[in-house]
Amino acid sequence: MSHLAPYQPVSCKMHSELEWAIMQAKSLKLTYYKDINTQKITQIVKPIDLITQKNKGEFLLCVDNNDISFKIRLDLIEHYDLN
Repeated sequence: MSHLAPYQPVSCKMHSELEWAIMQAKSLKLTYYKDINTQKITQIVKPIDLITQKNKGEFLLCVDNNDISFKIRLDLIEHYDLN
């Protein structure tokens, strides 16, 4: 990721809902930004884990429809729906 603003903590509600989706193996339809200079991306993913990286923030580890894993910084997620 490039040109990211400092991490802004997300709500406990969002964190809990993402944890629930992981535990239930639910797919999510996410709308997010890769960084502050990109357009929104919307895709369906399978959430795998929530991880914290020191001095970088919290991330949602996901797998896309092609079984490619990637992470999204939580404060760059604009919207999510359970599928």
